[in-house]
Amino acid sequence: LVMSAVFLELAVIGTAQVRRLGERLERDGGVPPDEPTPGDAIQGFVQVVKSPYLLGIVAYVLLTATAATFVYMEQAALVEATLPDRVERTELFASIDLWSQVCVFVVQTLIATRLIAWFGPGIVLALLPIAQAVGITALASAPAIATLVAVQIVTRTFTHGLARPARELLFTVVSRDEKYRAKNVIDVVGYRLGDFGSSWLHQGLKALGLGSAALIAAMAPIAAVWIGIAILLGIGYRKRVPER
Repeated sequence: LVMSAVFLELAVIGTAQVRRLGERLERDGGVPPDEPTPGDAIQGFVQVVKSPYLLGIVAYVLLTATAATFVYMEQAALVEATLPDRVERTELFASIDLWSQVCVFVVQTLIATRLIAWFGPGIVLALLPIAQAVGITALASAPAIATLVAVQIVTRTFTHGLARPARELLFTVVSRDEKYRAKNVIDVVGYRLGDFGSSWLHQGLKALGLGSAALIAAMAPIAAVWIGIAILLGIGYRKRVPER
């Protein structure tokens, strides 16, 4: 709780500093203040539907949520069968969260910026589907606590340490209206539909008795499409850069 309060206070201080810098730019640099973005939430949906670039980001987010839910469902079944004690489960999840956050911090600080600068956001985004496909295959083939811990730490590190910064970079080449309105639609629709659809797909495969082989088979085409979308987003990003 103390650490959470400290980081929350640092966030408040940082926000205040950004606001002061913005006011200084308006006063000394002649930068006009931002005007409120007109329109409503429906306009965000319209912007997404009309833009292949934004639709690609929606698809990428949806597949990210789909793979994460697959891992979560496998985790729930494995932990329930292996660790009946609630305290042991709590300790396991706490360890996964701790090491995931440490790895994400290291990757974002030391690696993500360099990889994006060298290869561009498209290639970096394509690393996540590869990691998720390998992780889900390993977890479905050899379900064990050690496998679960490794898969969760690696996939979370790729998701938040590499893919998230690269995905946020995609919004630097769109208009201000798309950045602040369509982005909210993308995050809500992509993640919620991904969670909902993948949970039903996972339960459907299990209900049909198809087991791990079907889960691995389902992940293969998902990963292939996911990688293709990542590459196309990288191409779209590079095409839009000179327009700014």
